[in-house]
Amino acid sequence: MYTNPLSSIRVIFLLVVALLLVTIAACGGDSSEEATTAPVATSAPAPGGAAPTTAPGGAAATVAPGGAAAATAPEATTEPAMAPPTAAPLSLATATPEPVKVAAAGYWREFVDQGQYGGILREGHIYENDHWSPWVGCCNRSIFIARNPYNLLVMRDPADQNTIVGDLAESWEWAEDGNSVNFNIAQNATWFDGQPVTADDVVFSLDNMSDLDQVRPRTRNIAPYYASSEAVDAYTVKVNTKFSNPAALLPFLTVDFMVMHPKHVLEGKPEDVADFFADPDNLVGSGAFMYKTRELGSSMEVEKNPNYFKEGLPFLDGIKVFVINDKSRLAAALEVGQIDWAPGAAWTEPEIRDLARALEGKGRVLFTPVTNVFRYYEFNTNNADEPVSDPRVRRAVYLAFDSKEQVEITRLGNGSLGIPFFPETWMSATPEEISEWPGFRYVDEGSGELYIGDPVGVPNLVKDPADLQMARDLLAEAGFPDGLELDYLYADIFEDEAILLRENLKVVGIELNLLPRDTTTAANAEQSGEYKHMLGFGHGTNIIDPDDVFLGVYLPGGPRNAQRFEDPRVTEIFERQKSEPDQVARRAIIKEAEDIIRMGEGQGRPMFWHAVEQLIHLNHVKNMNTGPFTVQYGYQKEHVWMEQ
Repeated sequence: MYTNPLSSIRVIFLLVVALLLVTIAACGGDSSEEATTAPVATSAPAPGGAAPTTAPGGAAATVAPGGAAAATAPEATTEPAMAPPTAAPLSLATATPEPVKVAAAGYWREFVDQGQYGGILREGHIYENDHWSPWVGCCNRSIFIARNPYNLLVMRDPADQNTIVGDLAESWEWAEDGNSVNFNIAQNATWFDGQPVTADDVVFSLDNMSDLDQVRPRTRNIAPYYASSEAVDAYTVKVNTKFSNPAALLPFLTVDFMVMHPKHVLEGKPEDVADFFADPDNLVGSGAFMYKTRELGSSMEVEKNPNYFKEGLPFLDGIKVFVINDKSRLAAALEVGQIDWAPGAAWTEPEIRDLARALEGKGRVLFTPVTNVFRYYEFNTNNADEPVSDPRVRRAVYLAFDSKEQVEITRLGNGSLGIPFFPETWMSATPEEISEWPGFRYVDEGSGELYIGDPVGVPNLVKDPADLQMARDLLAEAGFPDGLELDYLYADIFEDEAILLRENLKVVGIELNLLPRDTTTAANAEQSGEYKHMLGFGHGTNIIDPDDVFLGVYLPGGPRNAQRFEDPRVTEIFERQKSEPDQVARRAIIKEAEDIIRMGEGQGRPMFWHAVEQLIHLNHVKNMNTGPFTVQYGYQKEHVWMEQ
């Protein structure tokens, strides 16, 4: 059963060393520790769903690139071959993932005879989705349920996420010069209203997704690569690129926000065409599930599309999401089987460990495989009359913040310091280099000697007093020699991080007024700029590439930069590095941006990085993705089935 581990900061500091020693053992649940009985989640549903029937046979071999036939999927026993293994304990990535491979069309045919049909998958979420068009979504709350009525152009194979497969596109081919790619669209795909999905729909969608004059927090990521597109014929789309062979284009197109919308429904709608789908009764998609109903603040439901173009899919009769705002009740609903799965990001690391133990033998926690999520604080730099408009104040906050403490307490050591780019990869400085950066310096508490290396988990280290004095001096230069007060509005699921930040800033004379809000309210405040000084939130990257962090955080208009703050130096560096094919040369360019960002004068910063508990599901749910690359992918359920 979930319990909040941060009852007091002092107690946690005393416990953290002991907790770190047992973290690895706790990752999979301690079989010797008996879980306490979970309370009943009063607003979760009673179990239900139609009895399943066995899926028909007929699995076909797929053809791999180059023409080699893949082996026919083996007969299912208790767990189908496609179903991924239990996730390994959380660990940090030390290298980038394997290069993306490309598979032939019809990826699903090798497992379509291994599942069972029927049942309603019951999901639990701490908040409601903010829109029914992922185009305008800033965060994964926009795709938990709203991904299901749509298709992407391309997607990642649920069984092997290093492989890109066709979703609406059956195949694609790059031009010899690398300046365009032709996508061949499935000719049997239809919209919910019966109209065929055509090349015109894809052109319409790509043009709108990359329109920087509209609110496109995530889909705008294709804009640096996408020049234009044209319908060659009814089912062939030619996509022209801004430079030759943009490596990030296809990976970005696999992210769950990059859905296709129908031109015939949306064309001519005033202002932002995506707003037409704010009312889900207007929704017309092509996906495996159709919108059915919702009760605001309570539940949302989609039902099986009987005319789905992928023969044999989906398995489920439908999906129902229950909004359970309280984390304790959400955990309890999982424990007693009133819901089937929930996103793991709702809980802190200690809470996840408690829940994993409570679910031992009944369910599992699935992790993203690399460090790709970070907690984040940002400043409203558009409030020109407020102290945070002064870069010296922002740098003072940066210098006073203790990233090591955050990782050790809120993540039990399973995380990395809040550096500008993906940690422990070719994209970032080494731990030795980072340990000499102001703001990241730690010294031995007894000798005062500077520690060189990764400080996380190393005892008797404290913030370098020189950094704290530098922060005080900057505040004095900015006109605040006696300190100042700042408001900090944050999503209440990040309460622990907020408390620690307040304690950090108090040391240099900054009083932080904590203003917790529910996640939806905090996200809306961020996107509208309606907060006074500072805001705390989390950020999940789309793909594991420097471009994603540039576009999401450091360039104007990204989901963590809705206020459109811009440092022209960083923009220029992004433009230079995005088309550099040589990794060593690209790293040298990125370092220029890193050296600017780590000064702490921008609109915000990662507080710390971590891998994430992508989702938690009970054992009767089959074919759930193990460790999707990022929290912005893997929410469509066309391949998921339930054993009942």
